[in-house]
Amino acid sequence: MTPRKETKDQRYYRKHEKDGEKDFRRTTREDGSEGVRVTRRSISVRVTQEAADKLKTLADSEELTQWEMLSRILIAKTPTYNSYSGSEINRYSWPASLLDPKEIQVKYKGTTGEKQINMRITSTAWNRLQCHSTATKLSKARIIQSLILSYKPTTERQREKS
Repeated sequence: MTPRKETKDQRYYRKHEKDGEKDFRRTTREDGSEGVRVTRRSISVRVTQEAADKLKTLADSEELTQWEMLSRILIAKTPTYNSYSGSEINRYSWPASLLDPKEIQVKYKGTTGEKQINMRITSTAWNRLQCHSTATKLSKARIIQSLILSYKPTTERQREKS
């Protein structure tokens, strides 16, 4: 039996999935110099309509896309579980016990949300969410929903200053 050939969409998905396993990737900038960019990983969670609307409102007010806003919220509001390794490509070392636990005990939300969020967030935000989910024993959906609902946007003055 010959193995089935993957479709174009399957190959595209596998390529992005493999790319998201590393935190950073070397790239060539438009001016020809070498640079580093953060990779992205897929996430799919169900949240309440209120949380989905607030994420959209926050993204619009900050003039960002929704995936950028969600990545910003996750990086800013979750505790730091990683340590800086000093390498340009492998900047962070993540605890293996939190990223890939042997036993998973998770408290899920009592109800499923009305709105499904499918995004490709930065791999750093994804790793932080995974570590926080394992450490607190809460589902990713519950964490994301509570972070979005409790997030306070930056003020107009703070944006002008930065």
